[in-house]
Amino acid sequence: MNNAMTQSEINILSQYMLQLANMEKYLIEFRIWNQHGYEKIEKAFMADCKAWDKRAEAEEQKPSEFEGGSMAPCDHNLRMTFFVQKRIEELKNKWQKK
Repeated sequence: MNNAMTQSEINILSQYMLQLANMEKYLIEFRIWNQHGYEKIEKAFMADCKAWDKRAEAEEQKPSEFEGGSMAPCDHNLRMTFFVQKRIEELKNKWQKK
C-alpha cells in the first residue's frame, strides 16, 4: 500500500492545525483575562481584540490562489494558521505578564 497522503487527508490535517492554533490563542486570551491587574488593561485589550477580529475576518475572506481546486482548503487553513500564530506571539509579547 502506498503511504502517500491524499489531498483530502492533507486538507483534514490542515484543518486540525488551524483548530489547534485557535485553541492555543484562546488559552493565551484566557490567561490574560485572569492575570492579576487585568482590570487595568481590559479596555485597551478588548479594543485590540476587536481590531484583530476585523483583520482576521478580512484575512478569512481572501481567496486562495488555488480557488476552485482541491488544494484551496489546505491553502486557506495554512494561511489562517500562520495568521493565528502571529496573533499568539503578539498576545504573549504585548499583553501576557511574564
